[in-house]
Order: sequence, then structure tokens, then C-alpha cells
Amino acid sequence: MRNMTKLLEISLVWLLATCAHADSVSLYAAAGVKAPSEEIIQAFEQRTGHQVMRRYDTAGAAEAQMIAKIKQGQSASSLLITTQVRIAKASEKGGALHGGEARVVGDTLAGVAISNAFAQLLREQNGTRASHTGIGLAADLKRTLLAAKSIAFSDPARGATVGTHFVQVIERLGIKDAVLAKSRVAKDGIETMQWVVSGEVDIGITQMSEILQTDPALLLGAFPLELELATRYSSWMGADASPAVRDLAAAFASDAGRAVLARHGLRVPN
Repeated sequence: MRNMTKLLEISLVWLLATCAHADSVSLYAAAGVKAPSEEIIQAFEQRTGHQVMRRYDTAGAAEAQMIAKIKQGQSASSLLITTQVRIAKASEKGGALHGGEARVVGDTLAGVAISNAFAQLLREQNGTRASHTGIGLAADLKRTLLAAKSIAFSDPARGATVGTHFVQVIERLGIKDAVLAKSRVAKDGIETMQWVVSGEVDIGITQMSEILQTDPALLLGAFPLELELATRYSSWMGADASPAVRDLAAAFASDAGRAVLARHGLRVPN
């Protein structure tokens, strides 16, 4: 009995010590990295005892949320993951992210997701299974977009990287008016994929990582090479970042973190 009491006392001391050193961290991230981030964060929380508050949105909205934290003097407890292009621009002298530390997370391609019903229609029309090779050329993508009754993409006005690129693509293909007339603008790629899964839209345009994270069977393919969009995601933290924030950033760059990112469809740096 005495040994059991002693063991409980030791366990209690360990628990109190762990809680005393546990911190809260805020993560503001582009929706394209949500699934791998959740897996990495769960392991991080279990290992460290820290708690991570997550906010996933468009790349632009995630950046704006981080900048708001900087203005509020709360950047020390916050980590940002958004496109490297945005971080580089905002890190220029005088920019909101100037003086911080950036680290590459991984790359993903813009892609096309199709609902099960639309996939069946394509199979009936082509006599084959709809696959990546179905939009290997710009003409194939154009034909597929025109065949769809409804299309969704994330809102360029909210800083959606793929949404902005998609508008440029359909303009280049000469079908901008026809496509926009049957398009729905989603808050982000997560909502886009929800509409594809439910069958509310025939086609969803978003990051391939988001498509694969939802259901690999819904992926029609990446944009044709001449219309490709490769997006590099990076993390950013301020010079005053807390040890917990630095540990979280390191978790994404660790071998275990890189393996999770790769499994979810991101190309990780060598």
C-alpha cells in the first residue's frame, strides 16, 4: 500500500510538472495542409503536452490572421503556414512579416476533383474510366470543364491561390464567361471538396493535396503541364517565437513530419 501511495505521488508530481510547462500555440494555416497538419499536431500534443489552436482557411486569410496577431503583440505564440510567395512578399523590408523565420513545408499542385456522378457520366461518354490522363492536355481540360453542369473553386477575393489561378486558366482557354456562369465560389478548398463529395457540384478545383486528403478516388488529375500551378507552402514564425512554437515548426520539418506530409500528397524538400 505504501509503495502504491508513493507511486501515485510520483505520478502526480510528474503530471503537475508537465502541465506547468505546457503552452498554448496558435496555428494559422492554408487549408491545403489541414489533413497532414492535424496528424502532426496530434503527435506533437501527445509528446509535449502543449495545446495547439488551429485555424485553417485560404492562404491569404491565414496570412491576414497572423498579421492581426502581430499587430496585437501576440506573434510569440503563433505559427503561420501559407504560400512561400506570400511569406516572401510580406517579409520584405517594411512588410508585416519582416524579421521572422521561414521554413519550407512542401509543394502541392492544383488539381481537378470530380463527383461520383460526373465520373460515371465521363465513363459513359468515353467508354473508359475517368483518370489522370483525362485532362493531360489543355484541350482535354477545356472539354471537361464545358461538359460539367456545375463547378466550384475557392474565392480569389479571400486570397485563394488556386481560385486565383483557375480564373486565369479559364480566361486563357477562352471559356471564362461560360465557366463562371455555372460556378460556385467556396470559402476555401475544404468547402469545395465538401460540395464535390455531396454531389452538389460536378467539378471542384483545389489543391491536389486537399483532394487526396478527402478521397483519392475523386481526383481526375493535375492541371495540364502548360497550365500547371505548383504551390510551395512554408511556415513562418516571428523572431520572438516561443519555444513551443519553435518545437511545432520543427515537428513539420522532422523526418516523421515529412513522412506525414508526403503521405498526404505534398512533395517535401530533400
